[in-house]
Amino acid sequence: MLTRALQRGEEEFARLFRYAFQLMLYLSIPIALWATWFAEDIIAWIYTDRYAVAAPVLMVLVWAGVGGFASHLSGYALVILNRQKVGVYVGAAALCLNVILNLVLIRIWGIWGAAVATLVTEAFVVVIGYSLCFHYARVLPFSILMLRCVVLAAVVTVFLALGRENAIVSSILIFGLVSLSFFYFLRGKDALLLHEFMESK
Repeated sequence: MLTRALQRGEEEFARLFRYAFQLMLYLSIPIALWATWFAEDIIAWIYTDRYAVAAPVLMVLVWAGVGGFASHLSGYALVILNRQKVGVYVGAAALCLNVILNLVLIRIWGIWGAAVATLVTEAFVVVIGYSLCFHYARVLPFSILMLRCVVLAAVVTVFLALGRENAIVSSILIFGLVSLSFFYFLRGKDALLLHEFMESK
């Protein structure tokens, strides 16, 4: 879809690029907040209380997942912009950074060090990736519509704070809220552009 958008012009490419970025954050940030808040419960549900020590690590890694969502878009955009070699260099730099950070931080913090190394590496890829997108296409992922992501994150945080004692009920309410708001997000004006590209051949 981004390829067809670029063929139509830089303005439509930028619109679809921003919309895709916001769509990913709209889903990933609430999920990350939920996983951070209920990390101990999630570990207990899946692996039993024997692995409760892994909960703080999950709190870190889930935010690395948000970065992973975002970095995929910038990497895809670089390919569309015919900058595949640059993407390879970014990946190689991230690999080297991750190896170095793991060698250093695991000795200091153990499993925490591995989680922090992953988070820092993902942040590096996001910053470099979107900086390159701006350099080659003068496009940034941010717009005023990002406020919707901020509002949703704030509402989810309130739900989490109020429902801390009942993780199951809170989780159901939060996922219901995120699902409804996501479908509402898909009905926005920019979503018409997305539907148009999906339907076009």
